[in-house]
Amino acid sequence: MTPSIRIRALILLLSALVCLAIVMTGGFMYNHYAVHYGVHGWGPPEMAFLLEYLLFGSVGVILLGAALDLAAGRRLTAGFDRLASLSSRATWAATAVATAAISCTWASCSSSLALRARA
Repeated sequence: MTPSIRIRALILLLSALVCLAIVMTGGFMYNHYAVHYGVHGWGPPEMAFLLEYLLFGSVGVILLGAALDLAAGRRLTAGFDRLASLSSRATWAATAVATAAISCTWASCSSSLALRARA
């Protein structure tokens, strides 16, 4: 008996979230400080974190992509096909809205991290 598409997508999603949680908890030892990528030497803890980030982060992104493909594969493809039929003005408007949303999110995250670093 093979599991349904929903069950397989859920298993892939949960596996991806576990991998990404491993990456997040691995970074807690740095206490929100930047990893300097060898500026002050490549110490064993920094190398271990970067290796963990590479291994689990890559696997997490691949699993997340596979779950998204299973859950919304045909709809996602149809959505990308519909993008070709948008007018130039609608495309520019959508791009501007997405850029503004990402910029506002990034600015709020950066300001909260700066406040946390000062405290």
